[in-house]
Amino acid sequence: MPLERPAKKKEVLLLTGGREVLLNEAQFQKRFRVDGWVRISGDEFGGIKMRDGQFGHFNLKNPNHVEGKRYLIIKIERNGARPAGTKKETPSLLSPDGAFVARCVRVEKNLRYDSVAPEHFEYPVIGVDNKESLPKAIKKRYPSVRDHSDEQMGKEEITYTLFKIEEPPEASSVAQ
Repeated sequence: MPLERPAKKKEVLLLTGGREVLLNEAQFQKRFRVDGWVRISGDEFGGIKMRDGQFGHFNLKNPNHVEGKRYLIIKIERNGARPAGTKKETPSLLSPDGAFVARCVRVEKNLRYDSVAPEHFEYPVIGVDNKESLPKAIKKRYPSVRDHSDEQMGKEEITYTLFKIEEPPEASSVAQ
C-alpha cells in the first residue's frame, strides 16, 4: 500500500533495492550530491533527447530551478496523488534507474504559450517538439489543467528550463 502522509514538498519517496524509502531534502542532496531533483514521468523520461549534452524541459507555473545548480533528473515510477480539499498526499515513487545529473543553465519563467519560440524546442523531450504539442504535454502532466480549453491554456504561465548533462545515465553512479 502506498505511503500516505501530510503533504511535504521537501521529501522524496525513492525506490531503492526493491524497497520504498522516504528521504528528506538534505538526505537526498547528500546521497546524490545534487542541489535538488526534477521528476519526469516514465513515458517522458525515456523520451529525453540529449543532443549536445543538453535537454530542455517545460513546467506549469514556476518550479524552483536555479541557474548553476545541479539536479538529479529522475523518473516517476508511480504517480502520487493529493485529493482535493485535503492536506494529505501519496507521494510519487521515484526510481534512480537511468537517472542522471544535470546542471541548470537557463531558466525562463512566466512564459505564455504565445511567447514560446522555436529555440525552446532545440533540445526537446520526444513528443514536445513544437508549440502545438506543448499544451497537450502540459495537460497530460498536470491534473489541475487537464480540462482546460485551448484558450484557458493560453493564459497559463509556464517555465522553460535548459539543462546540461554532467553525468549521463551510463556514467552516473546514481542507481548504485
